Amino acid sequence: MSALGSSRTIGVLLSIALAAVLWLLNALSKSYDTGIPVNLTWTNSSKDNVVVNRLPERAVLQVQATGWKLLFESFQTRTLRLDLNTFGTRKLVLTQYYLPVFGAGLPRGLKLLSIQPDSILLETEPGAVKRVPLVLQAQLDFAPNCGPTEEAVLAPDSVWISGPASRVANMFFWPTEKIVQSMVKQTLMGQVRVQQSNRLNISVDPAAVAYKIPVDRFTEMSLTIPLTAVPESGISLIPNQVEVSFQVPMARYESIRKEDFRLDVDLTNQADSNGHLVDVRMVRHPEGLKQLHWHPRSVELIVRKHD
Repeated sequence: MSALGSSRTIGVLLSIALAAVLWLLNALSKSYDTGIPVNLTWTNSSKDNVVVNRLPERAVLQVQATGWKLLFESFQTRTLRLDLNTFGTRKLVLTQYYLPVFGAGLPRGLKLLSIQPDSILLETEPGAVKRVPLVLQAQLDFAPNCGPTEEAVLAPDSVWISGPASRVANMFFWPTEKIVQSMVKQTLMGQVRVQQSNRLNISVDPAAVAYKIPVDRFTEMSLTIPLTAVPESGISLIPNQVEVSFQVPMARYESIRKEDFRLDVDLTNQADSNGHLVDVRMVRHPEGLKQLHWHPRSVELIVRKHD
């Protein structure tokens, strides 16, 4: 191709490009009607004016604007903040009557024509605040011979919930998020978030709490404990003591004593039953033991003869 032909081709392409730019500029300068989605946020809920029903989180605004303005809006995520006090005690808000309220948050150059939805149900009632116990949710898999030694501790151990009075009245506890751990072999400590509300307009404070789950390794231990007869009388027990075995946390191994246990047999109505077997019962033992067993489970009573 000759140099003259190449110049003509470039000239044609430039002319086409210039025409396209001029057409686009002309098109963007014209006015158009279109719908733009917006997020809705409701503000100024008070203790005497709490929303009960679910309000729409999004709306579509039918607007009129130039192509330039609409092109700019297409890159925006717009949120409108609506004051609940604006609507007073109305149960049904017809959005067409509140165009200035919805349009107040729009930039200049956007003319609001209509809104979808065209109506919003607005139910309110007095609010309430209540303190309820917090329940720790935990899914723990312990390492071999390890386990919890005490109840988990939360600080604080309760939360304040607030919202519509009719809903708050039926709440008696609140859960945390679930703690999931595997092969746990030592005490767990940290922060856990309080579960967020899946109920309408319920808020929870605080949002997170501290937790402690005491964990230790357990070891085997056994003691010989004397039996007690109830009531005490001229009766012999064979055997007169039992072997108690259990698992105890390592940290408490040295502190466990025989005196911490009490096992007895109830001899009520048994005094005339020479050679009769009676069951051994555990009356008292330290808290936090695992795999607690005693042997024998029954003993023979022998009535002693008096001269």
